[in-house]
Amino acid sequence: MNERVAGGCSDKAANAIEKLKTQALGRCRERIDEALKRPKERRSKPCTPSYGITSLLRNQHGL
Repeated sequence: MNERVAGGCSDKAANAIEKLKTQALGRCRERIDEALKRPKERRSKPCTPSYGITSLLRNQHGL
């Protein structure tokens, strides 16, 4: 009834995980492509302290 494959997930769950992973990678590629299209010159922004790596990358690189 509930067969398991080597990784511990059923085929249905493994397919769902693979589909979500593919979608996430596609969104990342789109954001990278958009960032590459932007002009290389950056306007200086007021410096606000940020302690998170995600916000730091987003502010500095536009991702």
